[in-house]
This record gives sequence, structure tokens and C-alpha cells, in this order.
Amino acid sequence: MIAVKDDLKMSPEEFLAWEEKQSLRYEYLNGYVYAITGGTLES
Repeated sequence: MIAVKDDLKMSPEEFLAWEEKQSLRYEYLNGYVYAITGGTLES
């Protein structure tokens, strides 16, 4: 995983507001944001 923000933490509220504007998927863990891969491919 790759952190999006270097050494800067986000609050859960900041993350939720920020995430709505993103085209990729992200995970919030202990104040840090990480880019994540998608799920399974459709058959």
C-alpha cells in the first residue's frame, strides 16, 4: 500500500469528505490514507 499524504494525518470526517471527490478507492487506517485496488472483475 502507498500512503497518499506523507506524515499528515486526517480525521475520519476529513477523510470521508475528501474520499467522495476521488476517482480511485482509498482506505483509512489510524489517520493515514492508502490507495487500494478494486474488487473482482465482472464475468
